[in-house]
Amino acid sequence: MYRRLGSGIACSLLVLGALQSEVTPAKASDDADLKLILQRLDKLEKENSALRTQIRQIEGKTVATEKRSVQAEKTAKSAEAAMASAPAGVGPVKGRILYVRECEMYGPGFFYIPGTPGCMKIGGYARLQGALGASGDGVVNGADFMASPEGRQTRTDSNDANYQARAAMSLDVRYPTEWGLLRGYVRGGFQNVTPTNSANAPVVWWDRGYAEFAGFTVGKQRSFFDMFDPVSSYTYGDPRTTGDTDLYGAIMAGYTARFGNGFSAAIALEDPGAHDRGGVANMSMSQMFLGALVTNNGLAGQGGSFTGGTFSSGTLHGFNTPDIIANARLDQAWGYIGASVAGHKVAAGYYGGANSTINGHPDDKWGYAASVAGKLYIPGMRGDSIGANFVYSKGAPGYATKGNVWQLYGSGNSAAFAWLPDGVYDNVGVASGGSSIELTTAWSINGVYQHIWSPQWMTDVYGGYTSVSFNQHATNMINQHLPTPPVGSTACGVLVLGTVQPPLNVGTGAGNSCSPDFSFWQIGTRTQYNPVQWLDLGVDVSYTRLNTAYAGPNVTLAATGARPAGTYSIDNQSVLTVLGRVQINFNPGQ
Repeated sequence: MYRRLGSGIACSLLVLGALQSEVTPAKASDDADLKLILQRLDKLEKENSALRTQIRQIEGKTVATEKRSVQAEKTAKSAEAAMASAPAGVGPVKGRILYVRECEMYGPGFFYIPGTPGCMKIGGYARLQGALGASGDGVVNGADFMASPEGRQTRTDSNDANYQARAAMSLDVRYPTEWGLLRGYVRGGFQNVTPTNSANAPVVWWDRGYAEFAGFTVGKQRSFFDMFDPVSSYTYGDPRTTGDTDLYGAIMAGYTARFGNGFSAAIALEDPGAHDRGGVANMSMSQMFLGALVTNNGLAGQGGSFTGGTFSSGTLHGFNTPDIIANARLDQAWGYIGASVAGHKVAAGYYGGANSTINGHPDDKWGYAASVAGKLYIPGMRGDSIGANFVYSKGAPGYATKGNVWQLYGSGNSAAFAWLPDGVYDNVGVASGGSSIELTTAWSINGVYQHIWSPQWMTDVYGGYTSVSFNQHATNMINQHLPTPPVGSTACGVLVLGTVQPPLNVGTGAGNSCSPDFSFWQIGTRTQYNPVQWLDLGVDVSYTRLNTAYAGPNVTLAATGARPAGTYSIDNQSVLTVLGRVQINFNPGQ
């Protein structure tokens, strides 16, 4: 631009000089010619003035630009100095922009939080799962909240199909300190799960929310008792043969010590509600219904309710003593082996048909559970593995199973029932004067084989068995309330007294097992296809067999839902379950 302006000025000066050379010697003989020359000179002078003005404006802008360049250079030098003193991992600075870069030390998906040495990963998933013979999230028909009313298996009480639609988000934060790594993890979202809620009523859920620091874990995490692989790693369902808390989490405060060479040990205090699916049953109150168990714990807010044929679980928020958990584990390249134990406080309400301080109450007891688990990677395979878990419990059956109540009607007039409290007590008949809490025994075994066909295909075969038993004194306390009119007659070898429960009229008990003991088993297989990374497509098929309590013919039942009152055969029942899932995972994590 300067060249063009300079050339213009030079040309103007040349023209002016030429005109002046003509004018100087001129002896104008004509005033008109002189006037024309003067007009041209005036025009050239105005043009030159305009060109000089443009030059000054350009020079001013150039100076301003140079000042800004100097300032930018100073800012860059200041940023470089700040970067030199900043913690490792902070991205480069340019002006006021902080560039985020990948934080590779914690794995894929982590990035540095600008201005700090901390790293973060944002993840989650979106899922649609369909179900036949189970709830949308995989609880088999007839078990727990699916016992009432889905277990009735009628067209007005039960859904032919269910679904789960879930959107989840997770946030994983890591921050290095002189005491070690500080970690925080949160996962939750929104979902619709039929039959418990509809598309018009989504619910908020969260199964993880904890902090880890210097060996401590505080918040909501999978229970320290659960040593075996999480159920979500091998099935789309929620098996009742295990008490695993993977799908729900447990509120806890724990500490883990790592001794090197893969050996670790841990201890934790946990909310009893994570595993306590039953509670204590007072046999002088109405506690056992068709498809429901309402307990009378000595802990605030722990009972449930049964109204209009529908069971509502208690809040499970009150307790006076947390469960105490300890474990030890060895992890190696070949797999792992571990053991865990748990102590669970069992506390009852008051004696009698209504809670009153004047009635007194049984002493508290401690229930317990113990577990061993292991997993072996099969040499020479693509990553195939086989594993198993065994749990034994007394007074803490929720550690062995999540199947604390069953109601399952079959074809014709046949049905199966079961109830699983932590323990039972009474103060009449065989328990005159007030019994202690008679603790329930439950044990379970589960196993999984996983085969990797290719990087895109895998198949899991899984199965489990659970057994529940009551001692003879507990059995007699339950049987003395069986509905065998008139009161004072004999049922299953004991006199019938007062409150009627469970609601199975077995007559004298002839031909009936007269036992509240029961068992069940589940076996299934899941095949999953991953056409691209982060996308899961799969099908899970399982079979459940309930070996009923009080097995026998000619048992009179009251009406429930669309099932009429009448004489039924209490027989073992089965359920076939099919689950299908489509899920996209982005930056998955635990």
